[in-house]
Amino acid sequence: MDEEQLQELEAQIKAEVDEWSSNSNECFAIDIVRGDGSKDTFRPEFTYPIFGEEEAIFGYQVGPIEGQLASPRHYHALCRPLWAH
Repeated sequence: MDEEQLQELEAQIKAEVDEWSSNSNECFAIDIVRGDGSKDTFRPEFTYPIFGEEEAIFGYQVGPIEGQLASPRHYHALCRPLWAH
């Protein structure tokens, strides 16, 4: 394989990786949920502790990812059994 073919292959691989990865800082949001069901949403400035130093989610192409957090005393509001009416 000559140099030109190698560069073309590297460009194809980079295009595939770029197509199948998302910047975690752009697509990740966290909701802080209160006991009354209201919430505050924020986007973390850095996501490397969750997604690694590259701050990329590989194999992900669709809309936002939302995580929900509640204080222990409000935890029951988020964790209702599926069979509850």
